[in-house]
Amino acid sequence: MSSRRGSLLTALLLTAALFCAMPNLLESLTTRDSNRMDQRLRPAKSRTLTVWLMPSSIGDRKLLNELCAAFEKENDGVRIYLRSVTDTELAAEDVVLPDILLHSTSSIQTPEQWLLPMTEPEGIAADALSSGYSSAKLYAIPLWYSPNVLSIPASWFKEDDAPTVTPKPSSFFNLQTPAPTLSEHAPAAYLTADDLPWNQLLSPGSLVLLDGVALQQLLFVCPTQLRDELISSCRAATDASADITPARVQTLAAHQSAAASGQDITALPLTPAASDCVRYASLCKNGDDALAFLDFFISNAAQATVPSHSLLPAATVSIASDAITGALYEGFQNGCLFPNAFAYTPQELDSLCHDAFLRNLDPVQTLLRLR
Repeated sequence: MSSRRGSLLTALLLTAALFCAMPNLLESLTTRDSNRMDQRLRPAKSRTLTVWLMPSSIGDRKLLNELCAAFEKENDGVRIYLRSVTDTELAAEDVVLPDILLHSTSSIQTPEQWLLPMTEPEGIAADALSSGYSSAKLYAIPLWYSPNVLSIPASWFKEDDAPTVTPKPSSFFNLQTPAPTLSEHAPAAYLTADDLPWNQLLSPGSLVLLDGVALQQLLFVCPTQLRDELISSCRAATDASADITPARVQTLAAHQSAAASGQDITALPLTPAASDCVRYASLCKNGDDALAFLDFFISNAAQATVPSHSLLPAATVSIASDAITGALYEGFQNGCLFPNAFAYTPQELDSLCHDAFLRNLDPVQTLLRLR
């Protein structure tokens, strides 16, 4: 009897212990299964690519946002932190550099202080890449640029029903030569250098220029014998008369916006391609994601989207464009003269001028490279 009671008591104790352990056991099994499920459903660990954007007048923030989103879509797990920074932030002693720095012409003077040298990418012309060099090392890759055009009011030209006259190369070297006639029924998509009415362009208050390379660009298309007068006219800086609608050297984006708003203007695509509003990409930290970012931004797919933002790609790609943009891009492909992205060293200046002398280049071409 005593033995039976002992066995019963033992059984009761074991049963009670089992019931006490059961909740923890079930919870353990459930947690293990849920953890296994979470692991399968959990997305890949994200990696942050830090990209700094320095201030400029290029007007490409929307384009950058679109391309960054496209890059993230193609590179699962990479998230781009695009942040605008000032010159002061970059120059701070305790600065923590980003992976990529997006800057423009003359934003940085001494690239070796912040940037890493890179190898030349394919698809970008040597003339364009040369602007990203300093001390014989490539520190910046041009992505795109904001081209300039000379916008001229249609009212400057006589209007009649006669076909548009195709002038001879020397037709307008004389100031007294009348301006060409633009036909109302067959308007020109854009002007050529031979179409310019220099007698009106050189009149006081008739020309408004952008800061930067605008004057040098006009000098390049100006007849040699009129260059001194053009310089004098621009230095006089006469305000536009209320009776005159002036011609303007302005960006392609500004010209297209003015035309879309109803202004009756036509344009001369200024070539060779020269712009001091160039977007550059530079490497601050060497990593796989950073290198993939650079490759993506100069890819054909990315570069082909640039013209829709009134900018031109630095890479040689096939683009869909209107007549003016197409003429500008053709000029770029025939040779560009981007000013150097960084400050020239004395040795680089000497080499640049010596090369221009040996090649008997137009002095204006050297001026375009010097900003």
